[in-house]
Amino acid sequence: MSDTDRTAPGATSPVDAQAALAQLRGGLLGGRGPGAGRSEFLRHTRARVAVGGVPVPALRESVAVDAATARQDTDVLALAVREQRDRVAADLDLLLGRVRSRARPVRATRRTALRRFRTAAVLLATALLVRRLRRRRASGPPGR
Repeated sequence: MSDTDRTAPGATSPVDAQAALAQLRGGLLGGRGPGAGRSEFLRHTRARVAVGGVPVPALRESVAVDAATARQDTDVLALAVREQRDRVAADLDLLLGRVRSRARPVRATRRTALRRFRTAAVLLATALLVRRLRRRRASGPPGR
């Protein structure tokens, strides 16, 4: 098979095939190679916000903890555990604060209902006591 037989589909000559291949390579690699602008270069390397959906600061911290684990550096590992515990505690406080804020109106309603019930019970007991005292006075002293 000679060079003249090797042509890209739709190309009429090997020169056209090479030109088509160069155009495809340029489109595929364009912008990220040696001629890329500084902003594009930084956007794809150092200025990334996330890598694989993981925020870059979290990824760096994970790498630092992994390195400390490999070095068996107990000080760094203790600090990492403390920071993780503090984060969990802060998240838990935030969550409990939201739960408490939702529960407060229910508690206030229960307190109000309990106060109303107590007031009604006191009024009922007072009314029954007054009624009983009136009956005793109307019937006279015992023993007559």
